[in-house]
Amino acid sequence: MLFSIFSSTLPPWLLFLLMFGGIIGLPCLALPLMRRHQKRLEEQRDEAEEEKIIKPVTQSVGLMYAVLLGLMILSANNKAGAADLGVSNEASAIMAAARDSVALPEPLRSQVQHQLTRYTELVISDDWPIMSGHIDNQKPLKASGELTRLWTLYGAQISRAPLGDSLMSNLNTISVQRTQRFALSREGIPDALWILLIVGTAIIIYLALLTRIKRIQDHLLMIILTCAPMAIFLWLIADMDNPFGGTFQISSSAFVHALQVLHAVAP
Repeated sequence: MLFSIFSSTLPPWLLFLLMFGGIIGLPCLALPLMRRHQKRLEEQRDEAEEEKIIKPVTQSVGLMYAVLLGLMILSANNKAGAADLGVSNEASAIMAAARDSVALPEPLRSQVQHQLTRYTELVISDDWPIMSGHIDNQKPLKASGELTRLWTLYGAQISRAPLGDSLMSNLNTISVQRTQRFALSREGIPDALWILLIVGTAIIIYLALLTRIKRIQDHLLMIILTCAPMAIFLWLIADMDNPFGGTFQISSSAFVHALQVLHAVAP
């Protein structure tokens, strides 16, 4: 998961430039050298035999590469979807808890609403920067402290109050979804899969360089058209693998809405 940790530390635009520039730029720079080397060996080469070897190898490697690429995109998309659903469920539980708290007697009602408001504010301000990387945070989180304080200080009183069972159920949902949210933020694509993709990319580029095309301009265009989609898809996988910090990151707007509901029900 080292690549996932490294990619999450870079801004999305810089990661795109590195991957796009490297995958396209290096083959374009290597093409003149490769063609010069090919000219020196021209007399010793059997073009027909080369075509019989290169074409099936390119097709088989390209097919395996496409399948692996599709599976990784699907996996990253499922992870992003699960993270988005978890955020929505947690925010919904906060709003439900806020509405249930209206039935609590004072001063318990104000105390619970204050803790929920403080927790939601800390989720927005503190959790997102921490979740933007794949590193397991070792420091105590402020939002976790507020949620624990709500359980320990007011849990017994809530369970005896009107709508207490419903409120406790929503608090339990918040705790579960919070745990799942951080678990998803720490997950990353295994390095073994990234190595397979990198090796596959290198093989396809090498085979594209070996292809015999008379005009170097046409050969260069073919290299660009081959490498550009691979670079874009690889960047897309790396970006979607970081659902809380990438270009298409999950928004905290659900928690902002939950905070608005808390302010609305507060006395």
